[in-house]
Amino acid sequence: MAKSKRRKRTSAVGNPKRTRGTAAASPETVSFSPPLGKTGETTAEAARPTVVLSETAEVKDSPVLPDTTSETPPADSSVVPLDAPDRPEAAAAESEMILELLAFRLADEEYTIDILMIKEIIRSVEITSVPRTRPFIKGIISLRGMIIPVFDLRTRLGLTESLPDRATRIVVVVLEKGLIGLIADQVTEVVKVKSSQIEPPPTTGGGSLSGHLKGMARVNGRLLILLDLEKAITSE
Repeated sequence: MAKSKRRKRTSAVGNPKRTRGTAAASPETVSFSPPLGKTGETTAEAARPTVVLSETAEVKDSPVLPDTTSETPPADSSVVPLDAPDRPEAAAAESEMILELLAFRLADEEYTIDILMIKEIIRSVEITSVPRTRPFIKGIISLRGMIIPVFDLRTRLGLTESLPDRATRIVVVVLEKGLIGLIADQVTEVVKVKSSQIEPPPTTGGGSLSGHLKGMARVNGRLLILLDLEKAITSE
């Protein structure tokens, strides 16, 4: 009876029963048994393990390198633009002023005034005389309800008087004191004059032209007289 009990104990130890709660085998001790081929040897394809990605596995995005191709390089102060003036003459030419002038005829001369002073140009109309006024004030006209004095520049500049004709115009200009009209024998055109083309007025001759001119300019073979209208109208 004692021998049979020992055998039972030995068999129980040699073949233990697995109970709940027993720890699973460590991943390091898991063995891989590849399937055998037809000849009983392990084939290369069968021995190759199959890798399957889980649907819930995280896939990390590859790092994005910054794009430096669109960055503007720092400005180099030593680089001079091609269009930059490298001579004082070029800088002076760029800063030169260009004047726009209205040219009109009085007798045989061509006078000009600044185009910015012009309000409008009208045909010659009947002028109402005003007694006890200065000789070069021809009279007044009504322009859309406004009373405007009309000046005869021929008389003011010491030129001979002439009767109006079809080419005669009244140039309405804006002065500090208001609107006035100027009688012109003919309005020719608007001309552009560079400041370098303007020469000082002549200092000899005196007479009624003294102090009434800004200068003179020669454009395309024409001699233009720049009139200082404010002085010509207001001076004694």
